[in-house]
Amino acid sequence: MSIHKINQIRYQIQQEVEGCKSPQCPKYMRGDVVYIAKNLGASMSHFPKAQIAIVMGADDDGDGEESYEHEVKLLRDGNEVCWYREKQLTFLYRGSARLISLLNKLASALSSERQKKEKEVGVCHV
Repeated sequence: MSIHKINQIRYQIQQEVEGCKSPQCPKYMRGDVVYIAKNLGASMSHFPKAQIAIVMGADDDGDGEESYEHEVKLLRDGNEVCWYREKQLTFLYRGSARLISLLNKLASALSSERQKKEKEVGVCHV
């Protein structure tokens, strides 16, 4: 790993600890609960929309405009993860690591239940 990348990670940690307020930081942080817009545009019309989700991470989208893409997990089942631009999300409230943990438990439980039902019915995955 390069020194530049290590320093970048250190900076991100410092910003996380201090609470980032500069435009160089993503608008939403891990654990934030957000609402996904109803209109995502034609190129994302197949993405889930008009739902509540939790931010799992953020990444600079590389367009040089200090905007970020955010990885979110849908709260309905915790299994679906999608990436959205900041302008497609609306902040609802600060979440927590516990909320993420509970969502992961829900996803795991639903997955186990689905597999159990598929075995009962004899569904075969190829």
